[in-house]
Amino acid sequence: MKAAAEVLKEVRKSVATCSDEESKRTKFEKAKKQYPKIKGNKDVFCWTCHKSGNVATCSSCPRAFHLKCGHLESIPEPSKKWICPECDNVRRANSQTSTSQLKVLSQMLGYVIDRMKQVRGSEDFCEPVDTNKWHDYLDYVIKPMDIPKLADNVRRQMYKSTEDFLSDFRWLVHDSYVYILFILLTPRQLRACLPLLSKSVKKSR
Repeated sequence: MKAAAEVLKEVRKSVATCSDEESKRTKFEKAKKQYPKIKGNKDVFCWTCHKSGNVATCSSCPRAFHLKCGHLESIPEPSKKWICPECDNVRRANSQTSTSQLKVLSQMLGYVIDRMKQVRGSEDFCEPVDTNKWHDYLDYVIKPMDIPKLADNVRRQMYKSTEDFLSDFRWLVHDSYVYILFILLTPRQLRACLPLLSKSVKKSR
């Protein structure tokens, strides 16, 4: 489970490289002006690369994808349903989990959550984003995610597979990319966190 403990540590370490709060805020405000705001109940930022642009939206979730990122030849017609790769992966994984396995799965995921909470700096993700401080957060983030929300879903046995859990965890990563970390981290730094968590979940099975 050491890999799980490294996930948020890696994020924290990368963010710490920018220590000048005033400079960081100025840079952040300038960067936000270049990005579109959410309209309706669908994301405007690609789930894969976290950038804006011409995107296709999933019929089953708020996620959006560029054509290349979603392996599409063209934007689907509004009248046609399109299931994104993330939803498809979760559905496939969930179909292989029996009801009798859910309790064991939830116990295992609870252990992962506990390990995440122990990481120094994880307090940044241990409560919902303060929208009084970040007043326009919901203008850019379609589905806020935090560790307590993940923990509550685990407690209620909402996840039917490890992929189901990882899919929700990726919202935390995506949200961070879109609103905060896209100006502080390189894509390589943040993307490195996902394999670490995925590896730790597989080891705990």
